[in-house]
Amino acid sequence: FKIGMSLKESGRVEDALIAFRDTLAVNSAHSAAHYQLAIALEELGQIEEAEKEYQLAIDTDPKFVEGYETLSDFYDRQGLPEKSAEVLSRLLAWFKPNTTEKSEKVAILKFKLGEAQYASGAYEEAVNSFSSVILIKPSVDAFRFLGKAHYKSDKLTAAIDVWRRGLKLDEKDYDLYFQIAVAQYRQDDLPASEASYKDALRIKPDYVKALTNLGFLYYQQYDYEQARACWKRSLDLNPEQEVIQKKLKEIEKK
Repeated sequence: FKIGMSLKESGRVEDALIAFRDTLAVNSAHSAAHYQLAIALEELGQIEEAEKEYQLAIDTDPKFVEGYETLSDFYDRQGLPEKSAEVLSRLLAWFKPNTTEKSEKVAILKFKLGEAQYASGAYEEAVNSFSSVILIKPSVDAFRFLGKAHYKSDKLTAAIDVWRRGLKLDEKDYDLYFQIAVAQYRQDDLPASEASYKDALRIKPDYVKALTNLGFLYYQQYDYEQARACWKRSLDLNPEQEVIQKKLKEIEKK
C-alpha cells in the first residue's frame, strides 16, 4: 500500500493501481486501498470500476467519512445528484456532532446534501437540509440556497423572507436583491420588484441580468423609454442577447 502511495505521488498512476490491487489481494477489507484504487481508476477514466471501489471503501469501513464525501463528489462529477444525496444521507445518519468542530462538519455535509437535493429536484428535502445548516452555522450562501429551494417549491413569500435574512449578514449581496426582485415580480408586486432590481444595480451597476429583467418590467408597464434605456445598457455589456435586440427594434416601431 505504501509503495502504491509513493507511486501515485510520483505520477505513476498505472503502477500505483497495480500496487493497490496487490494490497487488496492480500487484504480485501483494506478500505484505504479500495479508496486509493478508486481515485486511480477515476483518473484513468475507468468510471464504472472506480464507482465499485469507492463503494467498497465505505462498505469495508462504514465510518470512513472521507470515503463518503469523495463518493458523493464522484457522483456530482458524473451528473448524478440523486446518488450523491443518497451517499451523504447515509453518512449523516450516523455522523453525530459532539464537538464544535463536528457540528461545523455537519453543517458542511448538510450544505452539500442540500445542493445535491436541489440539483435533483427534491426541493422540500433541500429546504430541510439548508434550514439545518442555518441552525448550526448561518451563512449568506445557506440563506441564498434555502430561498432558492423555497422559490422552486412556489413558496415565494418564504423565499423573500429568507433572502432578506441573508441580507442582514451582507447588505451588499446584489444577487440576493436580484432573487427578491424576481420573486416579487412573480407576485405581481411590480413597484417592490423595481426597487429590488435598483438595489441590485446600485451595488453592481453592470449586472446584466438585472438590467435585462428591469427592462422587461418597464416594458410590461408600457414605459418604453425606461425599457429602452435598460436594454441598451444591457446590450452594451453583453451584445449577444438576440431577444433584447429584437425587443429594442420592436420598441423603435412603437
